[in-house]
Amino acid sequence: SAMVRPSDFASTVAAWLQGEGFRTRSCSVCSSRPLLLVRGAHSTVALHLLPTPRSSDAVLPARVPIALSDSFATRRQTLVHLWEDQWDEHPRIVRSRLLAKLGRSERVMARQTVARRIDAATLDA
Repeated sequence: SAMVRPSDFASTVAAWLQGEGFRTRSCSVCSSRPLLLVRGAHSTVALHLLPTPRSSDAVLPARVPIALSDSFATRRQTLVHLWEDQWDEHPRIVRSRLLAKLGRSERVMARQTVARRIDAATLDA
């Protein structure tokens, strides 16, 4: 496949994953949208990196992620579509979910938690 220059978004994601101790490599499969292959604890996860479109010409047709998902599912491989706006707007959640997909997650046992009622002021804080 042709070499694609990584976007700032792809570089940011790769740097974060490498900082977390994962090995990554990129490849391009569909219309110059890079895939970042990440070696997890038990398998390799492909991240389909979808930068925020900067113009109407850059908008990805909906059929592309669907077709890519279908091709990975057929081969029983894990593919995650990673949208730049979600990465930017919900960094803790996105990073936590990626780490879990890669086999690194923290399980909190119910016995180690406390359930209690909270008042409206605490809820709004």
